[in-house]
Amino acid sequence: LGAGTIVSTWQAVRATRAEERTQSTLAMVSAERDQKDMARREAEAMADFLADVFRSPDPAKGGRSVTLAEALDHAAAKLETSLSNQPQRRAKFQEALAATYQSLGLHQEAAGLREQVYQFHLRSSGPDDPQTASAMSELALAYHFSGRPEHAVGLLERAREILHRRLGGDDPQTLGAMQKLAISLDETGRRAEAMELRLTVLDKTHARFGPDHPRT
Repeated sequence: LGAGTIVSTWQAVRATRAEERTQSTLAMVSAERDQKDMARREAEAMADFLADVFRSPDPAKGGRSVTLAEALDHAAAKLETSLSNQPQRRAKFQEALAATYQSLGLHQEAAGLREQVYQFHLRSSGPDDPQTASAMSELALAYHFSGRPEHAVGLLERAREILHRRLGGDDPQTLGAMQKLAISLDETGRRAEAMELRLTVLDKTHARFGPDHPRT
């Protein structure tokens, strides 16, 4: 009877643990699916928003063709009112518009949006959060290309310190901030420091991803 009780208890424990592992796996799969669904909905919402912007030219233009830059300006202004009660979504849209501005070489306009994205993360996540540091890093790059590399250096040094402390020195976000810092240091004449940073990034990328990886 004692042996039977021990065996039964052991089997019950195994079954309970197996069930817990199954539940944990299901929860992870569900969370991943929810993340993908959210990303898809955000992408669809962004596409709908931009489609609406391009369908609705400014009546003040008197019927003449509206340039892409003007349409983006209109989209940025519209975000201030249409998503005023959805700050997180607005920040994501602003980030997407900023990237589009940068791809067109409109770095001053990109910097304005990057500032708003950074302020959102600063308010919602705090100054030491990796998302805030990443937003700070992107803002610094916009400052650099808009002719303010000296402003970029200070922000990137802070972003690198936060990301290194929170994510580690080998994390891709940390390495990205170091690369951006090297660019700004070069522009401000601190070339020896820039070269040292680039060599560090190369060594860490090589160690983490291997010599044949695209990142290396």
